[in-house]
Amino acid sequence: MLLFILGVVIVLIGLALSIGLHEMGHLVPAKLFGVKVTQYMIGFGNTLFSRRRGETEYGVKAIPLGGYIAMVGMFPPERGSDRPRDASTGFMQTMVQDGRASAAPGTTSPVAERTDAGGVFETAAEGPESPGRPTMAQAADDDRRSFYRLAVYKRIIIMLGGPFMNLVIALVLYAVLGLVGLPVYAPQDDGSHLTGLLALAAPSFGYIIGFIPSAALVGWLAERQWDRKILKAIVTFVAGSVVVFAIGLPWLAVVLHTDLPTTLQYGLYPFIIGGIIKAAIAAGLLPLAWWGADRIAKKREAEKSSVE
Repeated sequence: MLLFILGVVIVLIGLALSIGLHEMGHLVPAKLFGVKVTQYMIGFGNTLFSRRRGETEYGVKAIPLGGYIAMVGMFPPERGSDRPRDASTGFMQTMVQDGRASAAPGTTSPVAERTDAGGVFETAAEGPESPGRPTMAQAADDDRRSFYRLAVYKRIIIMLGGPFMNLVIALVLYAVLGLVGLPVYAPQDDGSHLTGLLALAAPSFGYIIGFIPSAALVGWLAERQWDRKILKAIVTFVAGSVVVFAIGLPWLAVVLHTDLPTTLQYGLYPFIIGGIIKAAIAAGLLPLAWWGADRIAKKREAEKSSVE
């Protein structure tokens, strides 16, 4: 029974940590781009602990099955209003707001609903947690720092920050789980799995380590719009691959005690063609996705201008 309880506690702590890191992936780029972030919360339900640092309240809530950051102006102003709508890093709140506005125009509800990036609901009967009505100067500053006023690529970077952090977490956990003894790595010729210190001695383990800084580099370049043009996107993915091989090849050479030609023969040459093909496909799809997102954003802005 004690082991069961300990297991549940460990799972809840791990879940809370993963949620916190996921939301950190949203928080960091939002603050870098100047968006006003009013809350960073892990969990939902009643607040157990919170502390305000600057303009952001950091806290933990009772049920660690979700999380959110609250940004000013997550969505454009409602019709007939000049104030941006506050929301979290989910999309359900705007649907709730629009539904209420359609059902009962001109009325508001004291119940505010939030959802995190994973779709977990939070209902706060006491209403929004932001302090009283802002002054005109505060309202003007909030509008200037609203999420919806950012360029499209910056909004996408903020929203993808959480999933990107999940990718980094997965890569780190993949490496750690194999080291502690779980059979997560590819089996050997005899069907056995290398774990623990034996995994460190595997010729291919350097590639596993290399994926972690590679993901960080690709994300860093993407934040600087290198994934918006085909040539820069190709450079981005090739650079990510270079990082993997820069760590993986020396590791392989040390473990197998091979010279440079042999190391390249077994650790690089067989993967060049496949790597080029994958980089070309990704470099073609990402700029196309950005182009489509820009077209949609311009269309919506044009429709909004025509209505006004």
